[in-house]
Formats: sequence, C-alpha cells, structure tokens
Amino acid sequence: VAMTWHKTPCEWRHSVRVNARGSILVRCGARPIYGRIHDLGSGGINMHADLPFGITGLTGRCVHLDLQLDAFSARRFALDGHVLRASVATKIIAIAFDTVPCDYEDFIQDLLLAAVEHQRPGSTGEHLFTM
Repeated sequence: VAMTWHKTPCEWRHSVRVNARGSILVRCGARPIYGRIHDLGSGGINMHADLPFGITGLTGRCVHLDLQLDAFSARRFALDGHVLRASVATKIIAIAFDTVPCDYEDFIQDLLLAAVEHQRPGSTGEHLFTM
C-alpha cells in the first residue's frame, strides 16, 4: 500500500550527512531488504541494497529500519520513515525519517563533530563527511 502524502516529502539532499559504516534492514511488506549504509544524517539515510530484489515500487512507501552502526561502540537504532527514491540500477535507496529518538540525534551530532575535527585543513567543507 503506497502512502498518501498530505504534504510533499521533504528532500534532504542538501543537508549535512556523514559517511558511516554499518548495516541496515528495511522492512516493507513481506520481503526484508538488507544492505549497507551509504551515508546518513539526522533527517534520513541513503543505503546500498545487497540485492536489487524488492526495490521496485518502494518510492513513497512507509518503512521500518533497523540500523547497526559500526562506529562508536556499534550502536543500534530502530527508526520509521518513508522512501524518497529507489533505483534498481544502482541499488541505492534514499529514506527520510518520520521521527527520530533523542539518542539517535545525539549520536549523529557526535559523528558530525568527529568528522569535522578530522577534516583536512583547507578543504571546502562539503555537505558529506567521512567517518
């Protein structure tokens, strides 16, 4: 069942994100989608699916996410969101979070601060940091 939007989904491509290592499980319908985190921020996540199966028709759907982050003592988070974009060709899925718990926001802030501290002198301060 596709979600009926009461307002246009907020696009977060231009918000600050961090490259982080970790795995993700997306639950939407009968078949779970496993993958790796590509980048994430306080408003959403880009993931790379292990297999292209189940990606077709995801755009606009509500999903439940189980995140297992490898950095900073291997944190786990359970989040809900909706799919903004999904590409079978690249296996990239962009998901916006509906709400996030305070501990997730704190964790992302810690990741971003750590990434800024490790940023090379003279770099341009891009929207995407690497951890």
